[in-house]
Amino acid sequence: MEKDPLRAILEEVRDSWEIRSPEDEDWHAKRRRSAGEYEWVLKSLELETNDKLLDIGCGTGLFINDISEIVATAVGVDISEAILKRAKRTLREKKNVSLIRAAAPILPFCKPTFNKIVIVHAAFGVLLPNPHLWNIYNQEMMDLSVDVIKTAFKLLVPEGTLIVTLAPGTKEMGERVKKELIPDAMKRAGITTENASVTTQIKQLNSTYFALAEIRKTA
Repeated sequence: MEKDPLRAILEEVRDSWEIRSPEDEDWHAKRRRSAGEYEWVLKSLELETNDKLLDIGCGTGLFINDISEIVATAVGVDISEAILKRAKRTLREKKNVSLIRAAAPILPFCKPTFNKIVIVHAAFGVLLPNPHLWNIYNQEMMDLSVDVIKTAFKLLVPEGTLIVTLAPGTKEMGERVKKELIPDAMKRAGITTENASVTTQIKQLNSTYFALAEIRKTA
């Protein structure tokens, strides 16, 4: 019997998802918001009322909750059933928000649909491993990360924007992310100067250095 793709990815990242409870996830999201990460993302997104936004790895829905009054439509995707249940409680009054359980590399959309996509504080090794995942980070995880970026870019309409944030931790690692890891991931995902412009910023928020990659699709 052929293995379910969602189950295969769940198994690949199980060391992360089995240890992160909804309460833990919510606490980390609130900490990142208070540090200014969400404000940074919102400024880069330049949201408008007719936007259709996709939040990949939406967690407990804190970011979508913050922007739900701004955009016309918001869709949150997460692989964790328990964390999505928490998000549904948080967002139950939001009529313009949908939540879907899916693995980021195999999202259930077949054509460019969104003009704004976010992967806020990238998880399971997107571009760079999350500190909680350093013990399982390897080349296969990087390959998975590239697939996530490739999938997200395909769902972006022309002139749309994809924002990815992560926390390298130190200034030195942030510069490595900017000069090496992000350009390499973009190249492997098929994102070039012919179909997009990519800008990467490094900023210290509280005591941690964060990176923000802004990818604007041109064709």
